[in-house]
Amino acid sequence: MIRTVFDTNPVVAAIVNPKGYPAQLLAAWRKEEFQIIVSSAILQEYRRVLFLPEVRVGSRASETEIYELLAALNANAIGVPGVLDLRVIAKDPTDDKFFVAAVEGEADYIITKEQAWKKLKTYQGIRIVSPSKFYEILKKLKKG
Repeated sequence: MIRTVFDTNPVVAAIVNPKGYPAQLLAAWRKEEFQIIVSSAILQEYRRVLFLPEVRVGSRASETEIYELLAALNANAIGVPGVLDLRVIAKDPTDDKFFVAAVEGEADYIITKEQAWKKLKTYQGIRIVSPSKFYEILKKLKKG
């Protein structure tokens, strides 16, 4: 099964726009069409960002829905320790936790909207793609 790491921005986008590609991807994950890999540091970032006032104002999701998403990720995503020491994103080393989780969890994809990440295209064999590109990939795989 495909293994992915989701950067924070697609998770936020899924909460803000329930009809966009990120929301559709989270729905596909809930149907077990692929797996998501997380570390405790990633879950903490999701929680922190999803409850920022500027995100809450733009979101249609209730506080309960956000807690349910976080609980689902905590319970159903593949957890990794997040202990590797990698230096990938020089401009923002706090983003390295996503690459650490991807390597530790043997991810196939990192899903992000970050242009700087997408310019890398791959990292240690892990493809870095946008939510819309990953949606296309999943769609093709379902068709067989």
